Amino acid sequence: ALVFLLLCSVPGKVRAQQLSQSSFSFPVDEIVKVRYGYFPEPRPLHVACARGWLDLYDVPSRTYYQVSCHPQTSGRFAASRLDSGQLQLAHLGSTPMTEALARRLDLLILYITQYAGDSQGIYARPNSTISHPLDLVGMRIGVPFGSTMHYQVLFLLDLLGLKGRVQVLDLSPGEIIHAWDEGSIDAGACWGSARDYLLKHGGAGNPALEPAKPLISSKVLSDWGRPTFTVLAADRTFANNHQRFVTYITGVLSRLNDSYLDRLGLINPKNVERWGATKTMSDGSVSYVASMVDAMMIGGEVAGSPSELQLFTQREALDAFVQPNVTEQVSCSHFGTSKHYTGSIMENLDESSALCKETLSPIRKALKQTTEFLFDQKIIADLPENFEDSVNGDGVFQEDRVDGIHLAWSYDACSGVEATQCLPAGKYAQYGVKVGSGSVQNQFELLDKLEEMDNERAATPYATPNEIGRASATSAVKDGSSTCQDWWNATVFTNGDAVSGKIGEAGYPGTTYSDNLNCWLTIQAIDCSEDTYPCETFVRVELDQMRVWSGDFLRVFADPYNKLCDKDSPTKVLLAQWSGLYDEETSGATLLNLFPPIVARSCLLIQFETDGNSERSYGDVDNKGDGFELTYDRNYAGCLDSSHCNGFPCEEGLCECDGIHWGADCSFVDYCLGTQKIQLIPGQSLMIESSSKSFQADGNFRKSYPNDLDCSWELELVNPSNDGSAKRLAKVELRYDLEATHDLLWLNSGPVASTPMSDSTYAVVTGTSTQEPEIYFLPFDENGIAHLRLRTDAMGRRGGFVAYIEVIVENHPFECTEPGVSGELCEINHCVVDNNFITPSESTNTLNQDMVIGRIVSQVPSLPVNAMPSTECGWTLPDSSLSNAEALRLAFQFPLSLEPHRANAGGDELVIHVWDTDNNVDEFTHIYVEECGSDAACNHWWQTGVCFNRTCEVKTTFDIELPAATLPSAKVIFKTDRNDGDVKYSGFDLDLLLVQECPSNEAQDHCEAGTDNQCVDGHCICSGGVPCNCPCEGNPPLISTQVGILIAVLVPICVVFIGVFFWYRRRKNRRSREQKAVIAAKEAELDAFRDSVVGMRTATTEYIPVVAKNDIQQLKASGVLSVQKGDVKDMLNSPSTPTWCWQETSHLMDNHDSNDIVGDPSECFVKYDKASNDILEKAYQAQNGRGTCIPRRGYTVSFDAMIQTKDTTGFQRDIKRVVEGGLGSLSMSGGHVPKADTDDDQSSTVEIDMSECQYGEDLPDDLKGEPQMVLIRGDIVQINTTRNDGWAFGSKIFHSNEVAARELVKLATAGLKEEEDQEILTDNGWFKMDATHIPSGEELALLKANVGDTGALEPPENWEPVADPTVVQLHCLSPGQEEYQAVKKAFMSTLRPPSFDKKVKIISIRRVQNLAMYQGYIVKRQTICYRETGVQGGDISSTNAEAVQKRAVARFERRWLWHGTNIEVMDKILQQGFNRSFCGKNATAYGKGVYFARDASYSAYPIYAIPDKDGNQYMLACRVVVGEYCRGTSDALTPDVRDPTTHTLYDTTVGLLSGDTMSN
Repeated sequence: ALVFLLLCSVPGKVRAQQLSQSSFSFPVDEIVKVRYGYFPEPRPLHVACARGWLDLYDVPSRTYYQVSCHPQTSGRFAASRLDSGQLQLAHLGSTPMTEALARRLDLLILYITQYAGDSQGIYARPNSTISHPLDLVGMRIGVPFGSTMHYQVLFLLDLLGLKGRVQVLDLSPGEIIHAWDEGSIDAGACWGSARDYLLKHGGAGNPALEPAKPLISSKVLSDWGRPTFTVLAADRTFANNHQRFVTYITGVLSRLNDSYLDRLGLINPKNVERWGATKTMSDGSVSYVASMVDAMMIGGEVAGSPSELQLFTQREALDAFVQPNVTEQVSCSHFGTSKHYTGSIMENLDESSALCKETLSPIRKALKQTTEFLFDQKIIADLPENFEDSVNGDGVFQEDRVDGIHLAWSYDACSGVEATQCLPAGKYAQYGVKVGSGSVQNQFELLDKLEEMDNERAATPYATPNEIGRASATSAVKDGSSTCQDWWNATVFTNGDAVSGKIGEAGYPGTTYSDNLNCWLTIQAIDCSEDTYPCETFVRVELDQMRVWSGDFLRVFADPYNKLCDKDSPTKVLLAQWSGLYDEETSGATLLNLFPPIVARSCLLIQFETDGNSERSYGDVDNKGDGFELTYDRNYAGCLDSSHCNGFPCEEGLCECDGIHWGADCSFVDYCLGTQKIQLIPGQSLMIESSSKSFQADGNFRKSYPNDLDCSWELELVNPSNDGSAKRLAKVELRYDLEATHDLLWLNSGPVASTPMSDSTYAVVTGTSTQEPEIYFLPFDENGIAHLRLRTDAMGRRGGFVAYIEVIVENHPFECTEPGVSGELCEINHCVVDNNFITPSESTNTLNQDMVIGRIVSQVPSLPVNAMPSTECGWTLPDSSLSNAEALRLAFQFPLSLEPHRANAGGDELVIHVWDTDNNVDEFTHIYVEECGSDAACNHWWQTGVCFNRTCEVKTTFDIELPAATLPSAKVIFKTDRNDGDVKYSGFDLDLLLVQECPSNEAQDHCEAGTDNQCVDGHCICSGGVPCNCPCEGNPPLISTQVGILIAVLVPICVVFIGVFFWYRRRKNRRSREQKAVIAAKEAELDAFRDSVVGMRTATTEYIPVVAKNDIQQLKASGVLSVQKGDVKDMLNSPSTPTWCWQETSHLMDNHDSNDIVGDPSECFVKYDKASNDILEKAYQAQNGRGTCIPRRGYTVSFDAMIQTKDTTGFQRDIKRVVEGGLGSLSMSGGHVPKADTDDDQSSTVEIDMSECQYGEDLPDDLKGEPQMVLIRGDIVQINTTRNDGWAFGSKIFHSNEVAARELVKLATAGLKEEEDQEILTDNGWFKMDATHIPSGEELALLKANVGDTGALEPPENWEPVADPTVVQLHCLSPGQEEYQAVKKAFMSTLRPPSFDKKVKIISIRRVQNLAMYQGYIVKRQTICYRETGVQGGDISSTNAEAVQKRAVARFERRWLWHGTNIEVMDKILQQGFNRSFCGKNATAYGKGVYFARDASYSAYPIYAIPDKDGNQYMLACRVVVGEYCRGTSDALTPDVRDPTTHTLYDTTVGLLSGDTMSN
């Protein structure tokens, strides 16, 4: 039995005498067959494939390089195929190229084919709500994982704070098209044919729908600091062995690119017609565009006859790419050349190769940046040791991996490899055709020569006769292809069928197999049927032909327990897995020399499975096609003796190999081939290894095992039974070199199963071991079976492993007592898949030991957390232990130490799984270290609520509630991801305790009220050391002695207070006489202030804007709105008792009567019972909506947070208070509105009679969609714009009562949907002027108190004279002015990462003068400064007060913030100021509001600073009063609460980019 993966590691070499010489009229000693992978999207390079210009005859060596072209669907697949030897050269996107280099694939970058530009991007459904990348929250995006677009999608989500909030699906381009059609994705991140399809089809099963709309292009994301590009890469060994060919192919491809760049004919006039969107040129020859389109193999196109539509479409699409020319590429602005280059092109550029080595070149910088990002995204396990470009180094991004030397050689006068000939003319070199001048000015001479020779020999400009796999216009099946699903799944070879024969998929030559196949075929031995078992005969299969690309597999299974080989049988065993390309003539051997036959008793099961990637070829003159062919024999007798088994035993017709030799005849030793059974007895030892070539002479590993490998060693004890007193173990001494976290070796008890991870998994290893072997004691199962299983992924091979195995008998069971140690004999220094509890810590010594389950520790304290993304550690609790428990208590010995990550983003976590199958219970509690920006983000019940060092603190003790009325099971699980960002974390060390219900006789159910009870870390330990769920928070009940003490203290305090009161009254009367003298001076000062202000108005009444759905009569009739200390009271005409409800878990809603469900069922709110409802309402009224209440025993409700907490576990649910009144339902949940801004804190309520409010009118048509503003009597408004029809636009600079204003906004917008685009705001917008008047002296005094000196409102000294204070004025600054240079410096200094790597030209800088807005700004700034310092603007009477004021301004004001916009919106901002209706409306990542950036590079992104028709962008340099700020959250209407006691909000929110902190 065997499993095998065949991978060609070198290109095919064929001696000429083995071939027909009819193809060549010149001497050829050797043919080197080269497979070249490319992306089937419009690129100039494809012309070479169509015309056969990649072929080269190397005259000195008489070697002919024969190139076949193969379209690839993604760069990650192409990288895998380069690694596997299926391709020798290929195009790769910069992201898969970076991943490949980081994972140590031996590749070389030769040339940059293009930057992505607008040729790829994210495309969204036009009928969706997605109009901005921030709208992707909750949406599904399809993208090929590992591609450049995947990288840019991840970057975009990370940049905008959307990580974990958007579902990203791994779909191939073809799968994206399918998902788009069926409506299962909202957007696609793609290129090429998938991009073209989305931009032409509405999908979702509805042909009437409009096609996709571009959301954001790769070019924009590149401008934001993440450039992506495509490179020509080669297997480095191949490139070093065939330097003249690599130089030639780089030269011809680069000339085609440069030919397109010269499409205007400035260098060579021929390039104009070559790149025209026509099939033929004026001389009758075929255009380059026609050859390019044919090479794209577009579905539905006729081979060799591109349509006019595609000629035009693909020629137009060419302009979406950005191609750097050859001189740019070999210069230091890209990657330059290596130290080995001694040619002339760098001299022509006046650059030296040494200069390129002084700093990290842009290409290496982009690769480094991409690698670090992939590391942060957990796509790669570790970072390369060295990114730098050292001359003598050998780092993965140094000159031996990224080098333009072949490109430079191709432009020298003669080849830099050997100066014996100039650059040859490809396949025509045998005629002496060569390029004699390598100067850039004559760079198109090579193309001219190739065209000339083609025309002389009437060569076709298309590879039409030699293509395979072009999709048909009418069928999903490619032309010439077959699909096994037509016959395989219904076929079983049984009695009556042929005894022997051939089977296969896709005939040879000229055909290929289809995509997305999953076909099964059963071959039974001739004497097997349902009535006969065991069968005496065997089935034998040999491989005859094999051309199956990586990602597609041919598998063979046997089933020792099922003679019919059912494909759904769980006991089937994988015998073979084949994938790879093989040309038989490569070595002159048959496949049987390399692939041993497969043999099994009774039957074999054949599976052929292909992925969603199309396998095609273009220009393959051999035209071999793709697929496979097997020869089968259903009447095979099996082996007869050891001579048939390479000297190994033959037992019952099957060879028994030794774990190093593989195959049905034990003849294969290159590497492991599959499932091999090995019988052992106690005391016996053996060696197994992944390859007999794993070690070099020095004992170190070398790269040997293939990709996509799956092989197993099943160990079976000959006599497994024992008396139960001893345990039989396999001692495994292991050395290994596996690609960390990608390739895994599993050590499992029991037989081989379909998946390696199971309950029988003992340990998993990956990475590289030390020189000393690691030891594992693998237990055999009850049947005496254990196994090792090696699985590798699609790329990145290493040395493998070697294991020495000995069967031992252990008579004394071990119990691991050291923290972090695990394993049968405590041999492992970290947790494994299944672990035992160890002795609890000393802190549990005083507890009832029946309540202590044990201690769990993640790893030995001196070691970091073990990264293992494909497995997990587990501790299963004994079922009986939970029968009488109310909860589980986790008591940590030190704070949880795991790699922090955002909520929902995934990463390291501790999971508590509780289940009860009989009662349909399956609950998971995820505990992790969460990233945060403020305390408000730390709102999980298992967190302390404190954000420290940008991470939420996790409680050191907490309870997890167990389901009621069940007999649950529980397991603690520890999961880790691919890396910890090069930071070492300590994991966890905790005791697990059982918690019982609080005894009913405890006074008020309080912990300390009980005898001998105590609170430990906020959790109760009841009498007898029993952990219990009595509440520990709050004060215990007072006893009589305490009351007496309280009275004794209060009486003297009251006496002293009365005396102080009378003394204060006499003093106040005296001071009032002194103050009267100051009043006159203050009145004069107020008059001067009134003269200085511009455009101020005061609201004379409450004003409510009207939108289409408002019912004014209903609003007027709704009574009095009463606001009490910041809370909304019921409408006075409310006819019924408020209803209190709590939020149920969604999947349990079916358990509740429909009459008990409140509001929308999807919100999951359920009524309290009547008794609890009355208790809650009574407490709410008595406590003015503050404090807490206990509606029923064991539960506490917080009116401040509107949350119910279960006292025993800390589990929280949202609650809601619903009032049915004249306006419908007014519900309150999730907290209260902030406290009103009133000067009189003694006033209990502010009442607004709704019948006396002024109601607005419909906005004029030209103002539709713009914001309106509510007014509260006493609000002071700065007018920005007035109209003749009585409408004005203004901004509030003084809020009389902001809480009341917010409640009016709620009423005005009741029933509105977000998409109806009606905004009612509290701080700015349109309103009717007749609701205001000119401010009175008393009203202006409020402003004067904050502003201070009248001069504060005067225009700045550097302004030009203000002609009209209500009209904006723009003054152009000259470069010589100091103000111009200050703005320029601030702008240019913040063009930093994530940055434009673009040249920026400042066209003009203009000063904005709007005196009315400036004065409003000053008032707002001074108000915030006073609020925070207590020093009013008018209080600047001392040096200290003035210093305080200056420090406050420095703290709360930012002088250089940036806002990008377009020219139309900018005009509105300059006149009216900022508001969300036309700036930042779609930006909701950090809350709904107007956005400013610290760095100009961010606001300069084209998605914000939108270019005009001339490509000019517009930005505003702003002074902004930021006040106190917190980290923002998506779609928040207001900032977080800053002070819970006063319900004061933060002023602004911030979003942190990578590397930022709240302080910068």
